[in-house]
Amino acid sequence: MTRSKGRAGDPSPAESAATEGTMPDSLVEKGLAAAVKGTAPGEDRLDWLSHQWNARRGDIDITPWQVWGRLTRIQEIFLASISRTLTEHHMNFKEFQTLGALVLSGPPYEANPNTIARFNLLTSGGLTNLLTRMERDGLITRHPDPSDGRGVIVRITDKGLEDFNAAIVEENAIEHELLGCLNAEERLILGTLLRKLLRGIDRAPINGTRQTTG
Repeated sequence: MTRSKGRAGDPSPAESAATEGTMPDSLVEKGLAAAVKGTAPGEDRLDWLSHQWNARRGDIDITPWQVWGRLTRIQEIFLASISRTLTEHHMNFKEFQTLGALVLSGPPYEANPNTIARFNLLTSGGLTNLLTRMERDGLITRHPDPSDGRGVIVRITDKGLEDFNAAIVEENAIEHELLGCLNAEERLILGTLLRKLLRGIDRAPINGTRQTTG
């Protein structure tokens, strides 16, 4: 029996695209139409800079920079806004990521440094300094790893868990606020396109397994 379109529980075209990693032409057209219509009217900083480059070096195709330049600027805005909130909770973004890695491990909220490093992309030396500071501030404790005589296990403290749970509520609210100019479908469209880009260029392991493209 064929399912009727639009029935409750059926995925929307955008949700199907997000799951399958594809982007139907109708959704692309809808996204372009929204941009042309002026959902966010006027030019942004990248448009202005692009005009300057085109005027001086018209021989160079700067369309790639129009993508990653915007991604970089968006990251700067997100990190600045989130960092201000995390400062109120007496932690920085790397410490927040580290506590998040421990929370995601599940009770008793502990992990080895290699697992944590996949979340905050720090070198071993940088991670050691970070953990030392967090232990001093009472956010984590470190214990010998029973399965590795030379290793350690990092565990979140009651204080660390309490601080993280308070911070993540406000951090999540900021993310939603910053994405407020996009509706739910536009977020799915943008997320799908960014996933396609990331999978095409990122060779870092996902959860310890190297991803493949294609």
